[in-house]
Formats: sequence, C-alpha cells, structure tokens
Amino acid sequence: MTRWLIPAAAGLVGLVLGFQLMLGFLPGFIMTQAMERFEVLGGVANEEGHAPPIDETARSVVRPSPDILYSGCLFDVSNGPMTVTAPAPSDGGYASVSFFDNRTNNYAVVNDRDMEGGVVTYTLAARGQASGEGVIEAPTDTGLILYRRIWADPEAFEATDTDRRRFDCSPI
Repeated sequence: MTRWLIPAAAGLVGLVLGFQLMLGFLPGFIMTQAMERFEVLGGVANEEGHAPPIDETARSVVRPSPDILYSGCLFDVSNGPMTVTAPAPSDGGYASVSFFDNRTNNYAVVNDRDMEGGVVTYTLAARGQASGEGVIEAPTDTGLILYRRIWADPEAFEATDTDRRRFDCSPI
C-alpha cells in the first residue's frame, strides 16, 4: 500500500507547489513582458502612446481587432498621482479605458457611457495618496492603462484618430 502512497503524495505536493508557483510568478511575468513591449514601441512611463491601426500582420496583441484603435499608458504612481483624461467618441461610437495592475488584474473600467460632456478625467493614485470623487486607486504602483476606440467607419479614420489622440495621462 505504501508503494503507491509515497509517489502519490509526492505528486500531489508537486502539483500544489507548481500551481502556487504559477499563480505567484506567471501574472507578473506576463505584465512585465507587456510593459517591455509597450516601451519598445515607444511608450514612456506616465505618458500616453498611440498604436498604429491594426491589420492582419499585427501580433503585438494576441488577437488584435482591426476595427479598434489602441492607445495606452504605462503608469508609475510611486512618486505621486497622475491625471488620466479619456475623450468620448464624437460620433457616438464605443470607447473604453481599462486599468491593469502589474499582475494583469483589471481593477477599473470606464466606457463611453461614463464620458458625459465629451471627456472624463480621473486621478490615478497609489493607496493613500488621494481620495474622493474621481479618484481611482491603483492596487500596485505600476501598471498599464489601455484606451480602446471602435473605428467602425473606414471613411471616418481621421476623426476617430483625432478623438483617440485626446487620450492623455500625465503626472500631477
């Protein structure tokens, strides 16, 4: 009976340790890779960047969508909060801003329904740096903000791109 019990227990311990290692290591590794890729594409911390339109050859996003324009911002709020401004689509289309911590967790989302008055501005802060209405508290000091803007009409690229380029993130 002990002949199979010891290998089974060792296998179970290895399985649990492997699972915990993957939970502890993999998310941080994935986000580090994403942030490095963003930097290689010209992204600078606490400054927005705008990706070119996606086509069938693009693979910087796992499953890119050719009808979405992407902008992003690597953030670092360790030295203080920052302002994030997101424009509402002028054509009534869809836009969203997603906030990811440095372990790939999506902790806040704002979409075009929240962008009354044509634009929405938030203060992104580390825990304890700021509070009140319009403050989004980041669970980690670093992470990624992703602005997505639907580009449904090929004839309206210029207007859609102009809207998207009003996305801004900057230290306070």
